[in-house]
Amino acid sequence: MTLKIQHKRSAVKAKAPQPTDLEYGEIAVNYEASDPCIYIKDSANTIRRIGHQPGALVFQGSVAPTSVAPASPDKGDVYVMTAAGVMAASWTGMAGKNVVQGENIVWDGTKWETLGATSNTIATETTAGIVELATAAETTTGTDATRAVHPAGLKVELDKKAPLAGPTFTGIPAAPTAAAGTNTTQLATTAFVHDGLALKLNLTGGAMTGSVTHTERTITAGAFDLATGPYWTAAAIAIPNPTNAVAGMSGLIRLTAAPTGWGTNFSTAPAVAGAPSIVPFYVESATKIRLGKAVGVA
Repeated sequence: MTLKIQHKRSAVKAKAPQPTDLEYGEIAVNYEASDPCIYIKDSANTIRRIGHQPGALVFQGSVAPTSVAPASPDKGDVYVMTAAGVMAASWTGMAGKNVVQGENIVWDGTKWETLGATSNTIATETTAGIVELATAAETTTGTDATRAVHPAGLKVELDKKAPLAGPTFTGIPAAPTAAAGTNTTQLATTAFVHDGLALKLNLTGGAMTGSVTHTERTITAGAFDLATGPYWTAAAIAIPNPTNAVAGMSGLIRLTAAPTGWGTNFSTAPAVAGAPSIVPFYVESATKIRLGKAVGVA
């Protein structure tokens, strides 16, 4: 006949015997599937647990962050992440947070958390967290909004740019084309130069078209400024010495009547037989102006 011996036992999770339940050295067993253990009464009348302690760290395996969290974890259960990623919604306390491959997370009795840290959230412009450095390729692409650029990576990209002072461009650099007639320090494009030269006469073989007009100004007793133009008209007045006369200037004076006199800087006054007449002039110096022969015009 087989003798079957059974120790005092329980299938209620975490249930432990009291000192009065056991004799010294007697064993009791808790065989609940999620937390099996053995209890013994020592010589100090204290119940000692042998085996897994509630809350102690127990490695339960490897999981992916996108997997479903265990339905009934025990306090101290630890899982290691098989890949980097964002934790699934079922991981209470860690849902939506970024983890890295090999990271350990533990159940503290109410929620999951990173083992040995409070969070593994990736830092952004508005959220504090872990800062990851960008690779050379990510720095060049320039689209990542969470990784930080280190000085070496930044220098590689800056070295590709032209300096502000004395740049040397390659390829075909482009610039805005200024409006016609612009006279500033703005860059002149080939289009601007081409349009400007199109308005000029060729040195050889050119032909002028259209008409050329000039403004004729009136000489008065107090106003004969050659800086304003070369073409003038005067009536029967004493023509004064012109101001701003520069050697090499020339022009014409249309007389509607014979002048009553000429300034001392003019050469011998021409004879004016009738009006209107045209008198050419040439500036030899600021104080010497030669007058040509008066030519009557119909």
